[in-house]
Formats: sequence, structure tokens, C-alpha cells
Amino acid sequence: SGSGGPRARAWIPAAVGGVLLVGGGVSYFQARSERSRLRNDDASLTSSADVDRSVSRGKTFQTVGWVLAGAGVAGLGLSAGMYLLGSSEAPGTLALGTDGTSAFVSGRWP
Repeated sequence: SGSGGPRARAWIPAAVGGVLLVGGGVSYFQARSERSRLRNDDASLTSSADVDRSVSRGKTFQTVGWVLAGAGVAGLGLSAGMYLLGSSEAPGTLALGTDGTSAFVSGRWP
């Protein structure tokens, strides 16, 4: 009781999705940094092994960035669905009341 339904908990996948999206962006920009090092003939790349390692790191950062960004967007979409489609009222909640002369039944039927 007191859970509030999916709408009340929609912030959880929104927060996780936001963090994943930011992590994906950071990883993708690290991949772009590796690409920039390769294009600008960075002085720290002295051998073909250094170049190969830089290429491998760049590909890894790019893949991780896209995967994290995709998971982040999915989390934000889930959150939006929970908020828009979830009821703030717990399902099957009925309220009974009276005004002294009549009885009232209100709420959602189970």
C-alpha cells in the first residue's frame, strides 16, 4: 500500500536512462578524441603498434558509447511510458461513503 503505481516510480528509469545517456556521450567523445589523435599525427603515436592500440581503443569507445546511449534512450522511453500510461491510483481501489441518506461506491473496479 502507498506505492502510487507505475507513475510514482517513473523517475527511476528516467534517472538511470539519463546517466546511461551521459555515459554514452562521454564514451563517444573519447572515441572522437582517439580519431583526432590519428588524423592529426599525434607525436605520442611513434609505432604502428601505438596506432593499432589507438584504433582499437577508438572502436571500443565508440561501440560502448552507442550501446550506452541506446540503453539510455530505452530507459527514458520506458519512463515516459510508465508516466503516461501508468495510473497514479492503485488498481482495484474502491471507496465507500455515505451522506446519511445514500451510500456511494467510487474508484476503480478490480
